[in-house]
Amino acid sequence: MNRKTQRALVAAIAAFVAAIVGALGPKFGLGGADGSEDWSQSRDEAWVTFTADVYRLLPDDNKGSRHQRFLVRTPGGQSLLIAHNIDLADRAPIELGSNVEIHGQFEWTEKGGVVHWTHHDPGGRHDGGYITVNGQTVR
Repeated sequence: MNRKTQRALVAAIAAFVAAIVGALGPKFGLGGADGSEDWSQSRDEAWVTFTADVYRLLPDDNKGSRHQRFLVRTPGGQSLLIAHNIDLADRAPIELGSNVEIHGQFEWTEKGGVVHWTHHDPGGRHDGGYITVNGQTVR
């Protein structure tokens, strides 16, 4: 799957999730523990590291590369879709209410944002992302 197709797929997933959970708004001004971080288009494709609570588990996306999907809310109130590639990494042992630390690439959409590349990059083109939950890190 080429990068353009991957971006279109990620954007479609984010739009679908936003429709399910309601109007998330085009821009979120929340992200850090004090609500000061801007999660807008200006952060598109930025590598981010943050902690958040899992508030919704979603079915895996099994089209193309398989992705474990779930929604998190940061301490500042930011909602994000996490798309974790389970063809390249182990499934993260998350449960509803889990507090997770996530390092990955943020992509902004008109309905919110998605974080992907939460795993190692077998091609060595990106920094490796990760998900840490209950002291266990999945790369």
